[in-house]
Amino acid sequence: MTKTCEYNPYLTEREFSPKDTFRRERKSRVLYDAQEKILGSVSDSAVCDLYGNQVARRQSQQTREGENKKKIRVTEYVSDTRAFRLVGDKLYAVSPDSEEEWIGWLKTRQRDPVHIVMLSALAVILAITIILLALIGLPYGDRERPVIDIADSGGSWEAQGTVAVFPRSLKPGSSGNYEFILNNPHDAAMDYTFSLEPLYNGEKIDYFPLTFRLRMNNVLLESEEWKTVDELKFDQMTIWNRSTQVFTLEWRWAFENGNDDGDTFIGADGGKISLVLRVTAQAR
Repeated sequence: MTKTCEYNPYLTEREFSPKDTFRRERKSRVLYDAQEKILGSVSDSAVCDLYGNQVARRQSQQTREGENKKKIRVTEYVSDTRAFRLVGDKLYAVSPDSEEEWIGWLKTRQRDPVHIVMLSALAVILAITIILLALIGLPYGDRERPVIDIADSGGSWEAQGTVAVFPRSLKPGSSGNYEFILNNPHDAAMDYTFSLEPLYNGEKIDYFPLTFRLRMNNVLLESEEWKTVDELKFDQMTIWNRSTQVFTLEWRWAFENGNDDGDTFIGADGGKISLVLRVTAQAR
């Protein structure tokens, strides 16, 4: 028998009827009250009502030491009329006098040994299902379009078909790097773009736990900041004629990233996860 969801309209100003649809903000977790009724959703950026509308936006975030010296993330959310504080997985309403009133909690699965085993299974999957897209240039009339050659220690991408970006033991707290080389064998310089895209069963997914940095010839591009797959994009890069560029894709999986549910899901369903390294090129 399917369980019927019940809702608490505490955060929702507009009337929410049984016929209305609960909408969870992208990359957020569901917020429940003491009776396990759904109040809305909470992400790193906002507190949202049952319709997915933002009730308050994040103002600040810090980490403090809790019981047993365990670090707890504390996030402050504010709007013109309301203020909230997320302490770990518990959300509080904060009055103008800074008094806290407990509202609800975010359901989170603990990482027990079974979950760790499921998470480590992701390593094997990612090691063999990296999708590589062709690098093509602009049409040259009836002539063949120019192509940038890409290779790593295992050979060219075209010859390999797939590449092992990650090791076989991958779990929260893991990190590493993957090196590859771009070669422009043509007489003309070429402009190209670089981006990453995670897929679930061939479709785009909202949550992917790893963050990345990209080095070109051992120099970090843009900044030292770690970026998500959505953020690591470079749209205007150039490789000169008959030259090569050496890249290092650095990756890490933060042990505490505030989304245990997402990590467990990725580990449990890792067999359907793949990562696209997308590079497109055109002649200048």
